[in-house]
Amino acid sequence: MTPTPTPSPIVEQITAVAAAPWWGVPVTAGVFLLLGGVLTFLFTRWNESTKYKREKQREDIKELVELGAQLVNVGNAVRDFAAKGIGRPTAVFAPMVATEGTKLMDDFQLVLSRFRLVYPNSMHEVLTTYLKTTIVTLLPPYADAGQEWAIHEQKKASARLVDALRALQGHQAISADVEEVSTVVADATRAMAVLNEEIENETAEQKSAP
Repeated sequence: MTPTPTPSPIVEQITAVAAAPWWGVPVTAGVFLLLGGVLTFLFTRWNESTKYKREKQREDIKELVELGAQLVNVGNAVRDFAAKGIGRPTAVFAPMVATEGTKLMDDFQLVLSRFRLVYPNSMHEVLTTYLKTTIVTLLPPYADAGQEWAIHEQKKASARLVDALRALQGHQAISADVEEVSTVVADATRAMAVLNEEIENETAEQKSAP
């Protein structure tokens, strides 16, 4: 008896492909097409989101630097005014502080409030030191040595603030080494005590004058 021939594997594969549903290939192509569209959409959204964040960051830094420059300028005006107290008795300069100095500090406080709304936490210490040293320049007594010290400390704090603003833009520091001002509040408290004593002495001298 003649044996029954067995189909080869290649013939079986061809037959299987021919027997596949007619819609199989279009569906497979559609799935890949849909998947490609989804991936393209997700990539586009991610790219746009990244671009928006970069632009927003640049705008925030620009606003921060502009406000910081205003704050430094107003602080410089306060310091320049405080320099007028060098060589003047406290009783003479104190009324000037109460008028012109108060106006300058109002301007300083306004810019400071705006700056606080946008500045990063990394600048908190620098800003606090700058604020304290600026205020101290207008606190009595206004003796030459004490006033010169207060002005010097404010200059150093101002330089640190400028360097912090430059760092946000990727620039190197330009100021000299800055020492920490850790005793500003204590010094201000002692200054108030000295003021009271100085005023009492000046009052006593005026009463004793003929």
